[in-house]
Amino acid sequence: MWGHYIYQAVTLRFTIGRILWPKVRSVAVRAVPRSDVGIRKSIQRKRGQILFQQTFYTTMASKWPVFLTATNVEPKILNKAWILIQDYEFTDPEDEPSFILLTSANLPDSTPKGVRQFTTTTPIADNDLADLSMDKLRDLIQSKISKFQDLNITTENWVMIDQTSLESEQCILVNRIYDDEAEEISWEIQALRIPLTEVYSMYANLDIANMDFEDWVDEDTGVQEDGTYKWAGAFEPSNEHIEKSEIETDERRDAALKAAKDLGHID
Repeated sequence: MWGHYIYQAVTLRFTIGRILWPKVRSVAVRAVPRSDVGIRKSIQRKRGQILFQQTFYTTMASKWPVFLTATNVEPKILNKAWILIQDYEFTDPEDEPSFILLTSANLPDSTPKGVRQFTTTTPIADNDLADLSMDKLRDLIQSKISKFQDLNITTENWVMIDQTSLESEQCILVNRIYDDEAEEISWEIQALRIPLTEVYSMYANLDIANMDFEDWVDEDTGVQEDGTYKWAGAFEPSNEHIEKSEIETDERRDAALKAAKDLGHID
């Protein structure tokens, strides 16, 4: 059943994340919280590149908010978008996803259990976030910051699915800008329109400060008319292992799409 706040994600375990420098490939893992994180790091040098192998472990995981601001939502199209946004590289099929989809300014008292796929084609009856701009959504989040913190939902980055997102299989990742002088994260924002299949990696890397927002955007093109940057494109795999992993990830995603289609959840 569609609700005002649908599908959360909590993952209490982590697998190895890869950080490649210079900018070749960067993937962080599962749900990545800001609190209670331990890191073990080893460094290898190969062909002039530094490869960091990191293992993250934690006792609690924060949830990543996805706000539905589209005004004309076809359930099957949203179902597909929700499947595409999930992680298929590090997360097991039985794990809960790493996002919570919100369709109301009124947050729940507790977060409902998340699922990886929708099981209904019933339209959303009421979405009071529809047609909300990036700035107005930012103001809403700021006004309810204590509630988000109580629910352990991150507010340093968030995802928006607007009408263009549903029509193009993309989404908007919004990032709060760090104020160097104040030495804190400000409420000034910047945003990137990015494919749904790529947003998990970007969000995870931003969440643990593996990479900067600028590493993912086409800065030469600049901000577009809709207030977002263009995506800089996919990172090239640096070795055969990563290339094989990407192929396997695509296969698992395709299998999830096929299963959803067989059940009538997507076209």
